[in-house]
Amino acid sequence: MASVIRGDDNFDSGEVGLGSGQTWQSVSRSANVTYTNTTGNPIALVVSYTAQNQGQRCGFVVGGVTIYPTNGNGSFSTYGGGIMIIPTGSTYYWFPSGGSASSITTQELR
Repeated sequence: MASVIRGDDNFDSGEVGLGSGQTWQSVSRSANVTYTNTTGNPIALVVSYTAQNQGQRCGFVVGGVTIYPTNGNGSFSTYGGGIMIIPTGSTYYWFPSGGSASSITTQELR
């Protein structure tokens, strides 16, 4: 049977998309600490870091899945980071490997 769309059909599910009514906020997100998105909407997390060890890497885990692993560049200072979308209700954290980040900056669109 063919689907019919009428001009008065309402496709609004009531859900809010990423960025709607949200602003960028500086937040503190420590390494190896699990956080949960309890905002009721998806959020974006931006992490940037400086490491002082050669070959150090940093990973990000959302909902139990590593989604943005990075590797050190072999120089004394390693710069890296990433942006992750965190679905409503999901847990997330970041972790260093092979050392510790000497500088970390985090912002969330929430």
